[in-house]
Amino acid sequence: MPYSIDHLLENQGNVVVIQKTDAITTALDLMIEHDFSQLPVVDENGNLLGMITYESVLRAAQSFNTKLDKLSIPDVMVNAPVHYREDDLFDLLDELKVTNAVVIVEPERYVIGVVTSYDASRFLRNRTEDLMHVEDIEFIIKELIKRTYANKRVELNLHRLESTTAQPSAQRSRQSGSKNAKPFEELNLGDYINLLMSKDIWKFCAPILKVEKESLYELLVRIRQTRNDLAHFRSEISPRSRDELKYCANWLRSRYQEYEKEQGGTFINALLKQHEQEEITHTTQEEPVPYNIAGEMAKKSKEGKAVSRSRYAALANWLAGQKAERVLFTFEQIEMLIRSPLPDSARQLRAWWANDRVGHTHSILWLEAGWKVVYVDLDEGQVIFARTKPEENGQVQAEPERN
Repeated sequence: MPYSIDHLLENQGNVVVIQKTDAITTALDLMIEHDFSQLPVVDENGNLLGMITYESVLRAAQSFNTKLDKLSIPDVMVNAPVHYREDDLFDLLDELKVTNAVVIVEPERYVIGVVTSYDASRFLRNRTEDLMHVEDIEFIIKELIKRTYANKRVELNLHRLESTTAQPSAQRSRQSGSKNAKPFEELNLGDYINLLMSKDIWKFCAPILKVEKESLYELLVRIRQTRNDLAHFRSEISPRSRDELKYCANWLRSRYQEYEKEQGGTFINALLKQHEQEEITHTTQEEPVPYNIAGEMAKKSKEGKAVSRSRYAALANWLAGQKAERVLFTFEQIEMLIRSPLPDSARQLRAWWANDRVGHTHSILWLEAGWKVVYVDLDEGQVIFARTKPEENGQVQAEPERN
């Protein structure tokens, strides 16, 4: 089921309201105290009558050409956009495109909350960051398992890996009535946790992780439950679960980075080394060549193709022309390519790099080009793009051109 507005209300405190008999100065004091731009106006039973905003107060004062203390609440009250707590969150987002705040009510218009554009964006950003922490955790557990079956040059023995990891997949397939076991890359988080805890893999990973096996297992089980809550829209996760998720992702990354330094290797290279046949293209300082946006737009327009005026079209088009399966960029190289600085959020928030097809032009462009972000290192200023599979982007990819 989709998110409902109720998800946004779970961590809200008591709603601040005023009555129509209150003074304007009282309302303004409350707005300043709580840093609100608006307040619901209710009757003596808490039912919604309307809303006042800074804009409505100033407009009334200007229209009547009078001082604020001469105005009453009904003089400055405007109609309030209304939604119910069980309404679809995406309907609320559509409403917030044309207004800054929506009052949430129960039957009989009893006020239970106010949701602003900031509330909605914060909720969605938290959700995106939560999911990216889950991706980090799963990704590093997978790489730890792979390293168990790799030699000193980080070359993976794929046959040994698939033979070992096929067991939990085969067992789960039998339980579900399926005939085929899934390959390693298609297992779920629970499978990866169980593999990590298996005898041979734990023997290799224990010196890296330096933690009691039982304690780590309990933590990862809670992480898996949090992941399921996020994936199935069950509820807003608790602040404790969110902190635990972030801690686990950072802790795993730190342990693995420490291990790579001890081995004299490079963390990001080791993470992305799949097997002998798969290489990572490191973008050199000479590449990518600064992209001619105006020229490419003219070319596409002439060919009757859709044209994006976003600066990130340069990145998407450069990726679309690559034959490699994975590409490593520094943030500086991306800035060279798009001929402008990345926003602060790209350097501070992993959520900016989410493979999101809704509302983010930059990610929509690289997804439509057939690429996705698989790893981001904000500390080092590096990002890895990988080519998507046909089933991930909903279209069949053409064979690469041969010279």
